[in-house]
Amino acid sequence: MCMPPLAADAVTSTSTTTTSRVVATVRASACTGRSRNKTIPFKRPADVLGKSRSSDGTDTDINDKNQNSHSCFARIQSILFMASASALHFAGFEFARSGTIALFTSSKTGFASASASPLSTICMTPFSILVLWLYTKSLERWGPWKCLNISTVLFALLLASSAGILRTLEILMDNSTDFDEGRGVQVLQRLAQTTIFSLNVAQSSFVQLLYTQHWSFIGSVSKEWEGATVWFAPIAGLGSIASTLAALGVQPVIQRWGLTGSLGISSIFLLSSGCAADVAYRIANRHCFEPSRKEDTGNHSNKRQDVHSHSASLVETSRRLFSRVPILVNLCIEVLTCQSVSSVINFLFLLKVKECIPNDQQRASWTATWYARINFFSGVLQFGVLPLLMKHWKSKSDNNNGNSNQQHKVWLVMPMFMMASATLMSYQTEHLSLLLVTVSFALYKTLEYSVRGVAVEMVYVNLDYESRFFGKEVIGLFVDRLGKSSTAVVLSLVPYHFGDTESLDKAFVQALSVGSLVWLAASYPLANPKRKDKMQ
Repeated sequence: MCMPPLAADAVTSTSTTTTSRVVATVRASACTGRSRNKTIPFKRPADVLGKSRSSDGTDTDINDKNQNSHSCFARIQSILFMASASALHFAGFEFARSGTIALFTSSKTGFASASASPLSTICMTPFSILVLWLYTKSLERWGPWKCLNISTVLFALLLASSAGILRTLEILMDNSTDFDEGRGVQVLQRLAQTTIFSLNVAQSSFVQLLYTQHWSFIGSVSKEWEGATVWFAPIAGLGSIASTLAALGVQPVIQRWGLTGSLGISSIFLLSSGCAADVAYRIANRHCFEPSRKEDTGNHSNKRQDVHSHSASLVETSRRLFSRVPILVNLCIEVLTCQSVSSVINFLFLLKVKECIPNDQQRASWTATWYARINFFSGVLQFGVLPLLMKHWKSKSDNNNGNSNQQHKVWLVMPMFMMASATLMSYQTEHLSLLLVTVSFALYKTLEYSVRGVAVEMVYVNLDYESRFFGKEVIGLFVDRLGKSSTAVVLSLVPYHFGDTESLDKAFVQALSVGSLVWLAASYPLANPKRKDKMQ
């Protein structure tokens, strides 16, 4: 039967429309209906587009193989771009940290009192809660991609504006020494102290916020088996190399543009980091593996969490998450004890540096030089030692049929080294030398940047979206700052009870010894996780 031309056109149009809708539906399902790091392939007939039959009669989809290879290459690209963003972030932080420390302890714009540093640490906790609340709202509304862009730009603007304000105040103070019998200079100095105090408080929270967002993306995109043996240590090593090179450039920058110039350079590095992170998310979005709440949450599936996530409060959401993922509770306890030890060794380091190096620019250059050494040795551990150690422990675990994961033993390394360092300092009965305190501080920072960074990411890589993007920020921003702030409250009272420097040094060494022992006990559950925790 012959069909009229008009009817034939209608059928052809209908067929074309139906086909396009099917193709669009399949493409949409490939991006949305996926489990973690996988897409649902579209099964086509053997006689359509790239299906060949092998000698044993098995169909082979050439396009699926090509698509998987392109997806794997895109995933590697996105990881490398985000690793570059993290490295640029740490390079910028080196300039910001050296300038901030020197300005904070400066006799001209900073604080001469020993209690100013603990007070600043105490204020970090309420500010971190505010940042965490804003981050949670932004994450729920815009997702991790836009949230990272916003937080990066805000931090860059904070550094640039602080540099401009402090530079202006320095110029005014230099040109108004006789203004109003010196009271004008005091007002300008109070404004400078307020600016640098606020920058010191905000900088710590923003650095942790951006760092955890970078690693949350890397942990989401990486395969579970790749973390400890392939990506984590080299990526952390890349950050150490960038920090080392930046620390070596701090002294020339300070000599040319001053301490405020280092803050301006830091903001430029941060904007570059934001551009690299944006490219990483664009690649992930284009190839349908962008981290999102829609992804499969694995064994942590809770069908009601998406319904309540937008309406639940920050406390209620945290309570549900930590009750659902018990290993995060163990990590919280470890972070509290670790940051308590960090506060003690950091406060002792700042006191010794201020006491022995009174000149601001010399102190900033000296601190930057030691941070360059710290980052160099961290890079050596991350590139050379840790990957080999992880592979050895992994093969040892495989030989034991996976009954004991030897890789988790890395949690015990750091507190044991700090216990040995505190014991060595306790044998020095006379006045503590700057070199001994600095070496102990460098040992802690080296292990924190290398060993502990890899150990933490080993925990998060097996967890779900909410644990990686929300729980990680709760621990990194709130719990981390809570450990430092609670210790800082005690440290701020110590100088008033110990008049002489020798007694003060002994008190800090004793606190470091006790804190390291408690830290070792808190790390044991993470070093020996229960089987149900490892299956999470």
